[in-house]
Amino acid sequence: MTRAHTYCTDLVRKFDADGYLATLMLPSKARPIVIALRALNIEVARVRDAVKEISIGHMRMRFWKDNVDAAFAGKPSKQPVSLALASVLPGSKLSKMFVMRLIQERVTLFVCASSY
Repeated sequence: MTRAHTYCTDLVRKFDADGYLATLMLPSKARPIVIALRALNIEVARVRDAVKEISIGHMRMRFWKDNVDAAFAGKPSKQPVSLALASVLPGSKLSKMFVMRLIQERVTLFVCASSY
């Protein structure tokens, strides 16, 4: 297991314990893919809690979109979630549209929460 995968596993274990336990029931080939996706979801979800200004939140969401673009292009940044995602893409059927939609839904939730 690479450092990036270890980082993602620890992140999921810490912030999504039920999700982590559920991944243990998956076939071993699917686990790294699901862990990378869950870690990305956690990182994107945490943006809402980490920022107070919507413009900063949009910049962070842009960071994640750019990281997904780079991962799908085979040129991930050195960010562990991006590295883990890039490493599992060749053996998966994940589409870029699916992963970007995950981020976009979090953007929508962030904007809605910020308007209150």
